[in-house]
Amino acid sequence: MGKKNANFLFWSVFLSALGCTFLMYGLNTFQSVYLPSMVCCALFFWLTWAWLKHARPVWLIVVAIILGRIILELPLRILDLQATSASLLEPVCSIAAVLLAVVCYRRRTLRASAVSFVVLLLLNTIGHYLWIASTDEYLFSCTATAVCVGLTWLCLLKAQRPWMVAGALCLGILLVALPFLIITFIRTICWMPLILCALSAIVLTTLCYRERSRVVWLLSFTVLVLLNSFVQYVWIHTSLYFAH
Repeated sequence: MGKKNANFLFWSVFLSALGCTFLMYGLNTFQSVYLPSMVCCALFFWLTWAWLKHARPVWLIVVAIILGRIILELPLRILDLQATSASLLEPVCSIAAVLLAVVCYRRRTLRASAVSFVVLLLLNTIGHYLWIASTDEYLFSCTATAVCVGLTWLCLLKAQRPWMVAGALCLGILLVALPFLIITFIRTICWMPLILCALSAIVLTTLCYRERSRVVWLLSFTVLVLLNSFVQYVWIHTSLYFAH
């Protein structure tokens, strides 16, 4: 594909995703978290599938759709992450719908379709409920730790270099967190234990995956429990906790 055609494809996909995003914002007038998120997932799943049927490459389409979905709200979330954290799962669900649409399009099996449907349904129901309920620092940190453990283990299943995968995941978390810490350090300092728990979960999960020892598993579990309880408590009750 030539550069001119690639640019035209990118902007076409980007603008179509942007239109779907505006539609989702219109649904927010119903004052429901679940409805806009469900409709948005279905819309972006269909949009991804439709573009994949008529255009290539896949990565360009996926990047354009994801950018069209998050570009409008990204500055607001960077400037005030804590105030917008309650709705943070909405773009995550949309991105999951895009990625699962790619999987379903390539696999074309009943199993892939069923698993994708179940995953999106759980994200838009139980996932939203747990996310909204996790405004407490402890529960939020435990949820993030569990997600990092599960994601790391899945990534390691077919990895030939586990520590390289772990390093990439840690770098991804730091790259996401760094802009928030730089721009609004005072407001986001309360997220420091969360970042520490997430990074520790990735490293300890990789260690458990390599060693496969009960002692390592027990020690890793103990460390994560202490990080999500004692360390959180100490952080909240020290003078460094500027956010409170």
